[in-house]
Amino acid sequence: MRLSDIRHRWLVASLLRRRLAERYRGSALGVAWAVLLPLGMLAVYTFFFRHLLGMRWPGDPGAGDLDVALRIFVGLTFVSFAGEVLTGATRLVLEQPAYIKKMQFPLPVLAYVHVGAAFVQALLALGVAAAVAWIGGVGRPWALPLAVVYGLPLLLWALALTWSLAAVGIFLRDLQHAMPPLVTVLLFLSPVFYTVAGLPPQWQALMAANPLTLPIEGVRAALLGGAVPQGSVWLGQLAAAVVAVAAARWLFERLQPGFADAL
Repeated sequence: MRLSDIRHRWLVASLLRRRLAERYRGSALGVAWAVLLPLGMLAVYTFFFRHLLGMRWPGDPGAGDLDVALRIFVGLTFVSFAGEVLTGATRLVLEQPAYIKKMQFPLPVLAYVHVGAAFVQALLALGVAAAVAWIGGVGRPWALPLAVVYGLPLLLWALALTWSLAAVGIFLRDLQHAMPPLVTVLLFLSPVFYTVAGLPPQWQALMAANPLTLPIEGVRAALLGGAVPQGSVWLGQLAAAVVAVAAARWLFERLQPGFADAL
């Protein structure tokens, strides 16, 4: 990420609008799916985890049906965001040969578009969760803006991984096949169905290193109550993410001259 990228902000905005419009193009309901899909999944989670499995939330056995479903929904929203970023990053530049041939096209901006589109989708899902929490009287929907604060380190990590995977994925095509299993692993290594506080102490430090842990636990605490992550954890994640972004951008630009030959 560089200050020089600011001059491409209109290009990024244009490509992002097109990317979001293409997501539901041709469907009868259009962008309404952005609201209907999260609502449908929330209903499924409530029925499956509470009524079929009788799941109780770790550390809060008295939590109601909607409360448990929302906690799981928040976790799965961030895992879905990570999954969309990872699975698409390996093909991001590979599927854009026309841009590679245009010498003046700033290829790094594709990462902003890719991560931005996934983040908008995640924000819409969290907005639905906040609205449902408000209607159901189980949370504090006014705290939704904190999702952006807690999600900032994750956004930077997503940007770093997108640049890295997009660059390496052109030369190592098998990389794209490793992403779906990796997302499945992330699902169970992230506090989606449990809390970090409920883990043995030796595992809590390891879980804190997972970039998904902070936004999942933070947004849950903000919206539904619970232990808010410490500010030092947020600052540590942010600092590490900034370093990762700088390294990933360097790697992308180092490999970029070979993109055309690799295609």
